Amino acid sequence: MQKIFVKMPENTLFHVFSIPRETFTNDLLKKSYHSLIKQVHPDKTATHSTAADAAQFINKAYKVLSNDYTRSIYEYSLDNAKNLVEREMPHGITTHFSTVMDLEKERVGCNKGLVSAEFLDSILSLEDQIDSADSSTLDSLQQHIMKEIQTCKENKKKATWLARWRYYNRLLDIILHKRMIE
Repeated sequence: MQKIFVKMPENTLFHVFSIPRETFTNDLLKKSYHSLIKQVHPDKTATHSTAADAAQFINKAYKVLSNDYTRSIYEYSLDNAKNLVEREMPHGITTHFSTVMDLEKERVGCNKGLVSAEFLDSILSLEDQIDSADSSTLDSLQQHIMKEIQTCKENKKKATWLARWRYYNRLLDIILHKRMIE
């Protein structure tokens, strides 16, 4: 079977921060983010609305790339030319391009059979375990879920694993919420 390669769009969120995708790190992202956000500060721009639009765009792009899950969704979307919209670059951000490919939504939906009924049953079982768990059991459940997320990260080029990751993130949120109310 012949493999079809999809050309990555020229202008991506990685380009906004001037970081090649292949050498991306969160440290490089933070450094570039701080530099960009200073450029669009209201004291340095002509109009407040222009600065606000630019800052909002930069913050949203940073949010996508700084989170492992949403960055993986973005990379999957770029690789497969899915879930993307072309957005105009806001005024105030200095780039050599006027549009950028952005996510249409920050998740992979599960309404397309990306996960099996058995997987969903296992998620419900984990939810039940979390609901009745004490503190030490919560720790072991959290470790188990983190291992599953690591497996998802290792297989992030497949939509099925991205969908699973979303469910595991939700379980971590449930654990966090339970710890906050205890």
